Amino acid sequence: RSLPTTGFAMGEASYGVPAIVAVTLVTAYMLHYFAASECDLAVRFMVMVSWTLSLSIVALVPADVAATMYDEDTSSLSTLWDLSYWITFTLTWFVLPFHQIFEDAGDFSALARAATSLRENGIFYGVIVFILLVGAILLTSYGAMTSESMATFALASSTIFGICAGIFALGFGLVDVPKIIWRRANIAKRQAEAYRRLGVASRALEDAFVGLRKVIKASETTQEVIPRHHVFKWAMAVIQRETPESSVFHGAFDKVDDDVDGQLDYDYDELSDLVSLRRELGRRVRVYRRTAAQYAVAVENAIEAEAVFNCGVAGGLGDRGCLMTED
Repeated sequence: RSLPTTGFAMGEASYGVPAIVAVTLVTAYMLHYFAASECDLAVRFMVMVSWTLSLSIVALVPADVAATMYDEDTSSLSTLWDLSYWITFTLTWFVLPFHQIFEDAGDFSALARAATSLRENGIFYGVIVFILLVGAILLTSYGAMTSESMATFALASSTIFGICAGIFALGFGLVDVPKIIWRRANIAKRQAEAYRRLGVASRALEDAFVGLRKVIKASETTQEVIPRHHVFKWAMAVIQRETPESSVFHGAFDKVDDDVDGQLDYDYDELSDLVSLRRELGRRVRVYRRTAAQYAVAVENAIEAEAVFNCGVAGGLGDRGCLMTED
């Protein structure tokens, strides 16, 4: 016997509201934990909305299943599903790509950065549309497809794309993650794997360091050679404020300065050159910070793996004298 509509509505509300609140709180905590301190509010807001929509399935699926089981009205759930789908679609294909290029652009005004984002995204989507049009023309010209079946083919292609993306995501979660956990249970192999990952992270950090040191050298040299009353002096001042102090990078890789002059051009006669310099500087700084964080995690994992291995060799994992302490 089906439950009354009012009873189910109250049950749906009693579940849906706490579930949505829980999803929002979990997303806010994850954002606070993983976000870098220099991330602006716009980036945090985009990530917050994207993660909340992704995790909203936890609240929507059980309510939808319950409504289907008891043959109740699902118009409100259908509206929520439509909102979730179309907002996610808009974010995935339009808003987030625009915002990504906007934040990555090195232009010195918001309008110029928006224009750069629209131009680069327009080129990307233009290439995709061109390839699709060429494929559609070839298929119809050879009789493999008619104009009436184009819509069906487009729906089938989008469905296949979604299924393939889901398979890859599930493959990582259901196969790779348990495999990593299984390998970490082997004490000897865990230490060797930790050392291998540390070596990879070390080489990546060195490459990121060299790249950042080169662009810092380019910024400093441009700042030195540009005339004081040059028309683009204001743009160079913005780049100078965003350039890390070179004294931080002196030491192990000072040899980078020897070959920088032959690889980078210190041209300031065009504003586009300074825009490119600023964009490259921002990219190198982000890559270096990300790689340095990954290297720190690799070092911690290597120390932990070595300590666990030594405990196992010295007297078993039950020996408290082998355990690491914060001291």
